[in-house]
Amino acid sequence: MLVDGLGGVTSISFMLPYTFAAMMLSGRRRLFVQTVCVLAFWVSLMYEILPVVPQLNPRRLILVSYNILIATLTFQTLRFLNRLAVELNTVHVAQEVTQRSQQFLARVSHELRTPLNSVLGFAKLLRRAELSPTHGEYLQQLVEEGEQLNHLVSDLLDSAHLATGKMKLHPTLCAVNDLCTAIAGEVRDSLKPSVQLKLNLAPALPPLIADELRLRQIIRNLAVNAAKYTETGTIHIETQARGTTLLITVRDTGAGIPEDEHEMVFVPFVKRDRQSSGVGLGLDIARQLARLHGGDITLQSALGMGSAFIVTLPIQPVDQSVPHASDPARP
Repeated sequence: MLVDGLGGVTSISFMLPYTFAAMMLSGRRRLFVQTVCVLAFWVSLMYEILPVVPQLNPRRLILVSYNILIATLTFQTLRFLNRLAVELNTVHVAQEVTQRSQQFLARVSHELRTPLNSVLGFAKLLRRAELSPTHGEYLQQLVEEGEQLNHLVSDLLDSAHLATGKMKLHPTLCAVNDLCTAIAGEVRDSLKPSVQLKLNLAPALPPLIADELRLRQIIRNLAVNAAKYTETGTIHIETQARGTTLLITVRDTGAGIPEDEHEMVFVPFVKRDRQSSGVGLGLDIARQLARLHGGDITLQSALGMGSAFIVTLPIQPVDQSVPHASDPARP
């Protein structure tokens, strides 16, 4: 090049990070770095050549050198635009595949639920018949396994509806302490012999405007998770009102979770313990339902120190038009 620093310095300064970004980075980081490199190249080019163009001679050689630079930049720019198009297309395809897979999952779960409910219904009817003790045990095992499968299908269906935004809430006035008491009675049967479940419920807790069915699902999922991973000690279900926020805490004395794995427990279909039952949807569904109510679920845990899942929900002013959870006319 006839202009000092125009060719070598500028090209090396900005094309090398452009190339390294293509090799070492991916996604938005790569696009950001490459965009900065391309813009910096053009700015530097204009900054160096424009002030000295009138002084250069012969101009024809400068024009040839400039054309070479333009050709190089055009090639690199086209590569950049091609990669950008690939990235955008990949994101679009990934979103489309996710949406279609969730729709398929919802359809399959719905088709499974109808025959499964029929099987469970007839199995429960057989309990009224006179059966031998052995047949009675077989029937009880059939009902229990069917209930677990029914919960799994329901979780799959809820996960699909949450992912596609089709989950609708039906808010009512909920008595949170009563819900916690009822859930504790349900979960006690699944506790290990050396585990106790205790309730620490705040008195005079204000009513909460929420979908009672989904609120029950949130608390139950957390309590079942605590019962599953607590071998000995105590599980506490606590409620507390703090200003305009309601806190529901499920605390256990289990093995605990390392800090770098806190977010992993909320990832769907990811399980830390492969020996336990389920497919890893309970905590993810609980958090998404809490966020759908305008709240969230946070985790406080350390290895060997147990875990505490804290549900935070906003306390809203009571509207007389909101039905009570015990009202049979509610949606």
